[in-house]
Amino acid sequence: MRAARRSFIVGEQPFSTPMIVPSFSSRGFPDIKKIIDGAREYVNDQALISAYDLHYKHILKTNWNFSELLFVDSGGYEFGKEIDLSDANMEDNHQGSRTWTPEQHLETLRHWKFPKATVLVSYDNPNRRLNIGAQINRARRLFEEFPNAGSDILIKAERRASRGDQRAGFVWPDQIAPYVGDLAEFDIIGFTEKELGRSINERVEKVYQFRALFDNAGLDKPIHIFGSLDPISSHLYFLAGADIFDGLTWLRYAYHNHLAIYRHNFAALEIDRNTIESSINSHVHQRNCNYLMTMQSQMRRFLNAEDFGVFDGYDGLFRNCMDDLMARVGGV
Repeated sequence: MRAARRSFIVGEQPFSTPMIVPSFSSRGFPDIKKIIDGAREYVNDQALISAYDLHYKHILKTNWNFSELLFVDSGGYEFGKEIDLSDANMEDNHQGSRTWTPEQHLETLRHWKFPKATVLVSYDNPNRRLNIGAQINRARRLFEEFPNAGSDILIKAERRASRGDQRAGFVWPDQIAPYVGDLAEFDIIGFTEKELGRSINERVEKVYQFRALFDNAGLDKPIHIFGSLDPISSHLYFLAGADIFDGLTWLRYAYHNHLAIYRHNFAALEIDRNTIESSINSHVHQRNCNYLMTMQSQMRRFLNAEDFGVFDGYDGLFRNCMDDLMARVGGV
């Protein structure tokens, strides 16, 4: 295992990992402004929004002052047709013909007032695939303009997924290895969950391989997994060496007994079977956010004691998964 406590600095303020980050997005949530208004009561530590939503005023930048740390993602997910692993609507793309260019992204950030400590995520457009070196150069130019913000480079697959090319659609350690020295200038190194692999074993192993690559190069930078707030997979990525986790699972589903289930099933189990779904959302969101902080606490407690028992009934699963991982990678 390569789980550890890592840190980064935004301005002069230090932050430590592991870190769970509730995300907010207009994609699939037309009432996102209402959701954010309610979240003021229970989102205090960190959160993620997108520059795309700021640009198109799906989220109002004037009223964001309630989380101590804010990640501003570029908006590739909101703009494009790509899905993450928790997305139940495989065809959802409400953005239509709107544009999202590097120039729009930069202009949006130039108008951002940085009310709190802010981490910026490098530009992503799923329709414009670049090789790793070009992604690094583009991120470098962006972050040079915002020296007081944290820098989170999102490394994307160089090519779209292709049935005839088993490597397409994913990121690979041998693609990253030549650029490890360049990555040292960024505060955080990010990957999307879906581009790590085709199965949970592949994705966990890929996280481990990236962490081993960075550790061997003396690069003690947090790894950010975008789109991962599932109670099982996020813990496994953490144990393999990842540090920061964000996603929309907490808005789409309800956490119950350490699983993500349909919200209407949660109502049947915990509230009242006659409750209409629209009236349970705020209750579920608050409860989910509290659970995310429990996940974060479990990860931090594990680092203190290295005791799988902190994972409340899933200690056997997580221990077996890590034993299997060590067997596959040879315990390196």
